[in-house]
Amino acid sequence: MDSSTDWSCLICCELSGFKVLGRCNHPICLSCVVKQRDICEQKYCPVCREDLEKVIGVFQFTHGNYEELEKVCKISGSKPGYKFEDRKVLNAFRELFAMRCRICKRDCKTIQSLEDHLKREHNRFFCQICKENLKVFTKDLHVYSKESLRAHRVKGDDADTSMKGHPICEFCHERYLDNEVYTCIFVKNHFLVSPL
Repeated sequence: MDSSTDWSCLICCELSGFKVLGRCNHPICLSCVVKQRDICEQKYCPVCREDLEKVIGVFQFTHGNYEELEKVCKISGSKPGYKFEDRKVLNAFRELFAMRCRICKRDCKTIQSLEDHLKREHNRFFCQICKENLKVFTKDLHVYSKESLRAHRVKGDDADTSMKGHPICEFCHERYLDNEVYTCIFVKNHFLVSPL
């Protein structure tokens, strides 16, 4: 993106050419708002916590407050609660939900068809524990070979030193996302004091 149209999001501090406004008029990047509203199912402003039934996606330098923009922004997406300034902003929104193979760039219709494609064509896999528990877009999930998936589950990823693998329960032999989840489930399922 051209630096003259980029701005830094109040939440993630990433540069973005698109912003989203709600009634409170706090500008947040499209990615942060969509992640919060659609993945985490939290429909409030991350700055002031005001409930936001509707939001409007616009270009970074579009001027006007929410009330003014609501009158001129008429494009709606397939998900309720969003309006967009034009098709370019709508396409950026849709791109966040793309089920695209990061290896060959093939588009798939569902997460299952993407997983099937990765396995069949590239012998690559998502970590099912991460896929089911992390609040991220599909495009942000790591893809692993069989060997690197085994290493990820046991000791984590070399690039992410904060992730030390998925802890395993000595009683039921299941792996969990992290120690916090493991401890909660351990106490609940095995009626014992925390193992940590």
